[in-house]
Amino acid sequence: MSLAFDIPTKGFSTLEVLGAGAAKKYKSNKIAVALDARMSEVYWGVYEDGVLTTQRLAKPDEVDTLNDEFIGVGTGWGAYKDELIKKTGVGHCTPDFYPKSQNLIDLYLSQKTTHDDELPLPTYLRNNVAQKSLK
Repeated sequence: MSLAFDIPTKGFSTLEVLGAGAAKKYKSNKIAVALDARMSEVYWGVYEDGVLTTQRLAKPDEVDTLNDEFIGVGTGWGAYKDELIKKTGVGHCTPDFYPKSQNLIDLYLSQKTTHDDELPLPTYLRNNVAQKSLK
């Protein structure tokens, strides 16, 4: 619709929306976001001081080492809780924390993120999900 009416658009990642929502709810500026990416991996993001500083696909034992000041949110904390807590040192986690449209609106209005004026394109943290047979 924005293209039809020549309205500028902004793109926000799900990791960013989750981080912003958790920061607001828990009144914390240190959020570790992990979404279950299946295949023994997580979509990993670190939301700190109002900015998503990290965004990548990782195995639970390959995420950032943080500290107990961070709060973990997202489905990855439910799927890989022990591994993620051991690696990150996060003090508290809430696996059943989900993105909310209000957090997306708040992010847009705060404009704390840097976005180009270009049309937003999806960011695929996992480009190849097809597993090939070795036969």
